[in-house]
Formats: sequence, C-alpha cells, structure tokens
Amino acid sequence: MRILQVTPYFYPAWTFGGPVKAVYELSKELVKKGHDVTVYSTDVCDRTSRSGVKGNGPVQVDGIRTYYFRNISKALAYDHKLFLSPSLVSVIRKEISGFDIIHLHEYYTFQNIVTHCYAKKYHIPYVLSVHGSLCPTARKQKAPYKQVFTYFLGRYILRDVSIAIVLTKEEKKQLLLMGLESDKVRVIPNGVNLLEFADPPKKGTFREKYFIGSDERIILFLGRITREKGLDLLVSAFSKLVEQLRGLRLVIAGPSDLDYLASLKKLIVSKKIEDKVLFTGLLVGKEKLSVYVDADVFVLSSHFEGLSFTVLEACASGVPVVITHYCNIPEVEDYKAGLVVGRNEEEIRNAVFTILSDEKIKRELGSNGKKMVRQKFTLTKTVKQLEELYREAGDPAP
Repeated sequence: MRILQVTPYFYPAWTFGGPVKAVYELSKELVKKGHDVTVYSTDVCDRTSRSGVKGNGPVQVDGIRTYYFRNISKALAYDHKLFLSPSLVSVIRKEISGFDIIHLHEYYTFQNIVTHCYAKKYHIPYVLSVHGSLCPTARKQKAPYKQVFTYFLGRYILRDVSIAIVLTKEEKKQLLLMGLESDKVRVIPNGVNLLEFADPPKKGTFREKYFIGSDERIILFLGRITREKGLDLLVSAFSKLVEQLRGLRLVIAGPSDLDYLASLKKLIVSKKIEDKVLFTGLLVGKEKLSVYVDADVFVLSSHFEGLSFTVLEACASGVPVVITHYCNIPEVEDYKAGLVVGRNEEEIRNAVFTILSDEKIKRELGSNGKKMVRQKFTLTKTVKQLEELYREAGDPAP
C-alpha cells in the first residue's frame, strides 16, 4: 500500500513524547513489510533547534520518504503546540492523489486541517489517531482555542474520518461522546519493539556514569517534565520515603517545561532533598535502556495519559511500576505488573515503600510486567492490527 503518515513532529524530535516514537516505529515496520510509506511532518526538534534538513524536498529516514516542512516559529511549536508549516500545502496538493490511505496523528493541528481538505477533495480515505489529545483533562488545557478548533474545523475532520484509532477504552468513550459511532472507533494500543530490549546495557552502567552507588535504590521517572505528569506528588512522596528507607535516589529523566522545572526544583529545595534528586535531561537509545536496567521502581504520577510508552518500556525491562489510575493501563493491575494508586502523595509513597521493602514482591512484579508486554503490547501486534485497518478503510464494504 502507498501510505501517508501526517504528524506535527517526527524522528528525531523525541522531546514531544510518545507520538513521535509511535509514528517512527510504525513507519519503519510498515516499510519492512513492503509498504511505500511517506511522512509529512515539520522541522521542529525542540524549543531551540530544527531538523537541519534544507528545503522542502523529501529525505530518506530508515527507508521512510520524509518531508520536514519548515515551521514558522520554533517557540510557537514547542510552547504552544502550534505547528504552522505552510509549505505543506503545495506538496500535498501535488502528491495526495497518489496515496491509498492517509493516517493523521494528533487532533488539534494545522496539518490535519490541510490534509482533511485535500483528502476530501480527492476522495482519499483517512484514519485518525488522537494519541490522548481528546481526554477530558487535555481538552481543558487552552480550552477556548480547542473549543473553537473543534466547532469550526475539528468536527468535520471527525465527521469524514473512515476510522478513528484510540489507545484505550476510556479514550473511546470520549469519541463516542463527541458523536462518533462505535463501529468507527477502534482501540489499538501502543506497541513496544521488543528487539530494543533484547540486548540491554550491562547492569551498573547508568549508576557508574552518574556516580550512584550500588547500594542505593533508584526511583525512576522518565518522560516529559510537565505539570500534567504530577511530579510534585512524586517529589513530596519521595521526601517522606527518605525518612523511612535509607539509600534512595530519585532520578528524573526527560525534557522539561522550563517554568514547571523551576517550580519543581524550588519544591525539592524546600524539602531539603536536592542531594538525593538527579535530573538527567533527555535520555535516548542505550542510555535510556541503561536507566531502566538500573532502576528499582518506575513511578508515573500523572494527572492524565493516553497510553504511556515509558510505563510499557519499564515493564519490558522488568522494572515494577507505580502508576495512577489516570494512566489508563488497567492491565498493570490485571497482570500484577505493579501497583495502581490514586492521584495523591500518600498512596504513591505507600506503594513505592511496599515494593522497595520486599525483594520478592519486586521480582514478581517485574517478571509479570515482562509477560504483560509480550502478551498485550508488542509492536508486531500493533502493526498487524493497523495493516488490517488500513485495508478496511481503503476498501470499505459497499
């Protein structure tokens, strides 16, 4: 099939979180399976840098024909999620009739507006992955802008979609409330590429690099350092844990919202635990794997999530997890891969204490997490489901 992926951010823009990885891994696997894949994206990498690709012509990225259209502003893209790339228009107008299926990613984007317009004009079917952007908490952020988008533009994107793809059953409920029929909404979760975890770095590699002793126990958060991740809850819980257990280190890894990072560091200083908290910045590749290998427990205290890649990666690495109910991964509880808690400091603290206080529980949770990912969340399974969905959308029943 000739497949077009449309996304506001793409490899190597890891600072934008899970959707970047999802689209990149999906596209690579589709190419391996013989499909002709094109990606329309933008050139933003983070707040200060661009992809470095000159002009608006396509480049090859692991066999994926990729356009990095220039954003009008890096700041608008990073700080306000406004990815404005007008040069997309002339290219999509020339090329869109050559695709069998289009896969839109995210919801509130300029790219979706343009692609919907031309897909409708040339009768090219499209599917839409919202990546958690329509959950209630996400919709409250910048609510006036999102309400205007949905009323004037977004509702038509939803109206004309062949199939909408969501990560969880909870996310499906939101699309049904927005008027989509149940048979037009499919649940397909993120999938982990198990090959990434087949040859992990040597245990102790991360500890050695960051001067963390072998007798210290690492509580890990890995993800974007933003308010919705609830890191203030984790820091407050950690400040009490150090009074109960010796040799603890909190590792916070990932790109940050600078304003929130400043307030988080103030909280850490006020708790007098700054010597026990390590900020690493963004970790990718082998360095990211090395922190999973050395972590004793992974914590995601989010106020909302679509479906966190980092939770699945921690489980794939055999790390027990502590997550809030708002992370929307009930399988963690079903498989006993970790502890699912309320969105409050006390429950987070008690859950982490339980895991770190009992080596047997810790090993069992870690082993169960590996089993959960193998059975429910593999990239192979995700790609197979999406291939079938593309064929269905591209050749609908009469």
